[in-house]
Amino acid sequence: ENFKTGLELCKESGNDESSFFDLFIQCGISFNLASKQDNAIEAFTLASSAVSSSFVPLYLTGVTQISRNNYDLAVTVLDTAVKINPDNQDAWYNLGLGYASLSRFTQAEDAFVKAIEKGPESPVLWFEYGTVLNKLGKNSEAVKALRKVVESEPQNAVAWNIIGNSSVALSKTDDAIDAFRKALETRPQMPEALIGLGEELYRTKQYSEAAEVYAKAIELDNENPLLWSKLAKVFYDAQLFEKAVDAGQKSVAYKQSDLEPWLTLGNSYFELGKFTEAISAFEKASSLDQQNPEIWNLIGKAYFAHDRYDESINAYRQAVTINPSIQGSWYDMGLAYAIKENFTDAAEAFEKAGTIEPDKPFIWIQLGDMYMALQRFTDAIESYSKAIILEPESYDAFYRKGLACMQAEKIDDAIISFVKAAELSHSDIDIWFQMGLAYYTGGFYTEAVQALEVTASLDPLRPDTWKQLARARMDLGDNSGAIDAFAKRLELIPDDYDCWIKMGICYNILEKYDDAIFALQKALTFVPDNIEVYEQLGLASHKSGDLDAAIGFYQTITDRIPEDTDAWVNMALAYHYKGEYVSAITIYNQVLSMAPDNPYTWYNLGLACHSNNQINDAISAYRQAVKLNPDAPEFWFHLGMALNSLELYGEAIQAYRKVVQFDNDNIEAWFNLGLAYFIWGQYDDALEAYEKVAEVKPDHFEALANLGATYYTLSNADKTIEYCLKALAIKDEPATKTYLMLGYILKKDMDSARAEAEELTAVELTRDELIDVTDIIETFRVKDNTVDFVNELHEKFHKILHVFELVP
Repeated sequence: ENFKTGLELCKESGNDESSFFDLFIQCGISFNLASKQDNAIEAFTLASSAVSSSFVPLYLTGVTQISRNNYDLAVTVLDTAVKINPDNQDAWYNLGLGYASLSRFTQAEDAFVKAIEKGPESPVLWFEYGTVLNKLGKNSEAVKALRKVVESEPQNAVAWNIIGNSSVALSKTDDAIDAFRKALETRPQMPEALIGLGEELYRTKQYSEAAEVYAKAIELDNENPLLWSKLAKVFYDAQLFEKAVDAGQKSVAYKQSDLEPWLTLGNSYFELGKFTEAISAFEKASSLDQQNPEIWNLIGKAYFAHDRYDESINAYRQAVTINPSIQGSWYDMGLAYAIKENFTDAAEAFEKAGTIEPDKPFIWIQLGDMYMALQRFTDAIESYSKAIILEPESYDAFYRKGLACMQAEKIDDAIISFVKAAELSHSDIDIWFQMGLAYYTGGFYTEAVQALEVTASLDPLRPDTWKQLARARMDLGDNSGAIDAFAKRLELIPDDYDCWIKMGICYNILEKYDDAIFALQKALTFVPDNIEVYEQLGLASHKSGDLDAAIGFYQTITDRIPEDTDAWVNMALAYHYKGEYVSAITIYNQVLSMAPDNPYTWYNLGLACHSNNQINDAISAYRQAVKLNPDAPEFWFHLGMALNSLELYGEAIQAYRKVVQFDNDNIEAWFNLGLAYFIWGQYDDALEAYEKVAEVKPDHFEALANLGATYYTLSNADKTIEYCLKALAIKDEPATKTYLMLGYILKKDMDSARAEAEELTAVELTRDELIDVTDIIETFRVKDNTVDFVNELHEKFHKILHVFELVP
């Protein structure tokens, strides 16, 4: 106070005031030492007034203001001080401290750089400089600065901790972990270093060590919710979900308003299958951040896993209402709709997801599945094709596209898709099975069998494979192979009646009728009312010769289905083969009363009448058959035979001509045509018919023999001899030998003729042969009875015939 009074007096008197400067400086320093900073500042201010523009009081005032946390005042006076004395390192250093305390880090950096330039360097200066660089994000420079600190002060835990933080920012994880460990070597209970180390260990998935580090931090601050939250996160990612729940519960117990621990709790409960608890945790998180779509998405997932699909959909709807471009929620919503079989809304949701992220193949696959469920097969194919473009190695996309092509009846495209899928996944049973179905549907039975055989080799216990393989083999005509496949199926599913039926059909085709009957009787034990079984049993019994059994089976069908005309016809056929023609005729007429326009029934009626020697009725039936179906050669053939029986050769010839018109190689028709022409006296036409038979079947004995006889009738000796010799080369038949003899006579080759006559007398002939030979000779003698050995031959055979007639 005395100094202040003296200073005032000096000012008033105009005397020199500078002598007071040192006095006030010393007072200020003393006040600072006595921790009376207000008095110190007053003293330094008086010193400045005693000597204006003096550095020292400004500098000391600035330092004192820093100690009082008056950083604005400090940087103001220190900024003036460094202008007065720009070479003072301490002033720059303290100015940097002031700026740093005000978070004016750029000015702080400049001040520390000035201080470093003034030298000498000190760890404290480098520390503060490094700290500011860290704040400015200049982490490489910060690490360099702080390395200088720890070189001289290796126990400086704070410096090591900041090095760790800067290394984290530089993504130098190993350097960061090393720095945090160095900090903890000096200060084992340094929370910042423990947290930093824990985070880096967690980031590098060193979960066990991270958990230990966070546990140490928690020992220092047991009620810190952030530490418990971080520990919960570590346990969750380490898949220690029970421990994650315990840590998460501790975190929210200390602070319920933190979002992260609620999310970790919810996710941990979810992984433990405790979906009710998960939903509760996620809903708590949502109450803290109601506009967070990801949380609503998690709620949706939890409801979905809990099979509460309506609530799941509502949650996903909330998520996309907040953020319509969140693909995951649209996709998961689609899954929920799909489970509810609401395929229209599911497709809409997947379409939204695909619009948002069109490069995700799994979205297009799911969308394709929905189109399949909606029977929009073309759209499904397009959707699967998009998935294939995005992921050309996706066998699943090719497989599903194949299924869609099958439904769209694009069989060739389906086959291509399945083949590609099989190339990508050689051992996928479903792919090979569906490929087999596609080949089968397309009529490529050989390829179908090959694909299904691969399927069976991959899984011999899959019943459907054996059944489909059997069907393919059946259609390929491999009935034995089909039976083997049906047997494999029946080993797995013995009560598959359809397999027993199909096996019976195969046995019928192979003419193994006893086996067919066994299989079909087995089928009857499962389906006693199955009409197809009775039909096949009737066929097997008929073919095996058990006509009574066949009639019984057909009777069973007609008892149950009186209008089943096929069963009636088959019954009539059985009666026909049994020789009970009247019963057959009765049934055919009954069938025709129900279905008068069936040509085959008329035809069968004709056969029965013909067999019963009711020729006129047979002709009427055959005529009705050809009227209804004029293109059936067998109808015309039997009509011709019936007309022949009544010697109506002209009409018979017309009928046979119809046969060869439709079937030019029908040798029976040509042969009968030749007979009719011959009997009717049209020998040239008869020759044409017989020659056609010989052309188609050169070893047809009857045709060759008849050619010889016809040429004899036309007095053509050479042709008679030629064809008789051809016939006799096949069979030694007396009538033909007789014509040969006559041919030689026509040719005036009497020696050959006599030789043939001697051969005829050298063998014992049957009665029918004698009649034929005698009739032929009689015809010759009518025209020429001058050949003695022929007359003798005729007399001899005539006597033998007389003896035959005396014998009963």
